[in-house]
Amino acid sequence: MVLSLEVYRITAGINTYFNVTEWKESWRDEYLKWICGFANAQGGRIYIGTNDDGTVIGVLDSKKLLEDIPNKVRDTLGIIVEVNLLTQNEKDYIEICVKSLQDSFHSVF
Repeated sequence: MVLSLEVYRITAGINTYFNVTEWKESWRDEYLKWICGFANAQGGRIYIGTNDDGTVIGVLDSKKLLEDIPNKVRDTLGIIVEVNLLTQNEKDYIEICVKSLQDSFHSVF
């Protein structure tokens, strides 16, 4: 497992947030735990259909995942995440963007 930590500074203010990126070859429901952790921390992204160094290998049933993943996240965790279908070299892969809930009154358990 490779974890990338990129730090961005918002130049207009004092706020700093961390954008953690995870690369996964295929979707597993256990990744809901990652999404929960990202939401309770500084947010992050999961790319489905990539290997550990971020190279796109493609994912099967991308259209089905595009529908299933946000529904599972909403039904299980009670939050909304952005799920995008991306294509590189004619291979589909999925991007899941999780915003931090730290500044809200809502947290995920």
